[in-house]
Amino acid sequence: MGIMQGTPRSSGEQTLPSALFLILVGGIFLKRLLQRATTISVAALLLAAPIAVAPANASPITRSVTTTIAATTAVGKAKITTSPKSATVAKGKTHGFKVKATGSKLKYQWQVKKPKSSRWVKATGSSAKTKTLKVKADTRLNGAKYRVIVSNSRGKATSKSAKLSVVTSPKITTQPKSVTAAAQSKVALSVKASGGSVSYQWQRKAGSRWANISKATRSTHSFTAPTGQSTIEYRVIASNKAGKATSQTARVFTVVKPAVKIPTSVVTTAGRSVTIKSQATGGALSYQWEREVEGVDGRVNWTRISGATGPNYTFTARSKNELNTYRVTVTNKAGRAISATTVLYVYSTKQDPFAIDQVFAMHDWMATFFGPRAYPSDTESGKVDLYVEVLLGNISDHIADPADSIVIDYIGRYGGVYDESWYTVEDSYRDIGPLLPADVDVRSSIGYGVVFADVPADEVKGGVWRIRDYAAGSVEYVKGF
Repeated sequence: MGIMQGTPRSSGEQTLPSALFLILVGGIFLKRLLQRATTISVAALLLAAPIAVAPANASPITRSVTTTIAATTAVGKAKITTSPKSATVAKGKTHGFKVKATGSKLKYQWQVKKPKSSRWVKATGSSAKTKTLKVKADTRLNGAKYRVIVSNSRGKATSKSAKLSVVTSPKITTQPKSVTAAAQSKVALSVKASGGSVSYQWQRKAGSRWANISKATRSTHSFTAPTGQSTIEYRVIASNKAGKATSQTARVFTVVKPAVKIPTSVVTTAGRSVTIKSQATGGALSYQWEREVEGVDGRVNWTRISGATGPNYTFTARSKNELNTYRVTVTNKAGRAISATTVLYVYSTKQDPFAIDQVFAMHDWMATFFGPRAYPSDTESGKVDLYVEVLLGNISDHIADPADSIVIDYIGRYGGVYDESWYTVEDSYRDIGPLLPADVDVRSSIGYGVVFADVPADEVKGGVWRIRDYAAGSVEYVKGF
């Protein structure tokens, strides 16, 4: 605005000096400008502007004073309010890392620190300078970290870093295994899966459907087996952002302590196959058959039978197996049980006779032949006098006399039978009288006797002694010479 200085008044009037006039006029002008100012900053700018003052003796001139007022807006400092968050992303998917910030005229620059690197480098791509960085998940970026620098004219701020976890479709690498457990014992089923960031959900089969097990969300599911015997199926579903995989079925067999029974005796004939059967309960059982063996010290010991590990024991009977005693031990996760014993009775044959000194059983008798001898006959040429001792024990429930039922003869190599009709077997029960039952008087239940036989010399070798109990109809054979 320009201000013109006028002509001085006539000499008769009292006038103000020119400089004072200019000051007053300038003051009024400044006051009006201050009233119209919109901010304190503008007012200060105006007050600080220079004011031209004319000297008192200056010639009348016209001056024009122009003042330019610039209004500016305040710029807020860049500040991050929400940093990007770590994320798990399926391979091939695109994820956006986001940031929130306050301030004016903000600029963004995302940075990345790749796996196995210690340096932050600028991210590239069309979104690297925006609020949201878009990243396509690749397994090479698994574990990479991202952050953003937000800046303006008043400074800059760096966000916290966010981690990218890249996952692939899960795959079961170690399947859960079926187990057998004792009732009320601890059970643990385990699984392993690949793919990254895998979560687990165990299931149990109920009828024809699978049901989730509450809180069973780890790779290992531990629990207590049921009280009774049972079989329950389990499986696990492994999942992540890329998909899911279902394991194979694992069965948990719960067993109780076993029990077992076998027959008290088995009767067969030498040369035949015989089976001793067991009946066991408890589930998931293992078996071991044993045979009773008399030790050198007279003690009875049990020895395992090689390969006899099934519920039944099958073998070919021999005369040497007569009166053998067997048992079976049954074991499972809950414990073990030992059966009672079974006694094997074997009918001997001419081809497989009992051995000398071997104890064997007949219907009413226990017997053994011992002390055999052979002498050339001193009365008949070409014959041999045979001699054997016999021990008989009454195992019936009544008084028995060998003279009433027992006959012993010799069958030669070629099948000739030498008995009393040939006058070749004598005194087959000498010195053996009536015997009491063993449960009445053990000593009185045992009798001792001898047998003589005259047998042609060529029939002696390879022959057998035959003992017959006519009362019971039983026949046994004992090895001869």
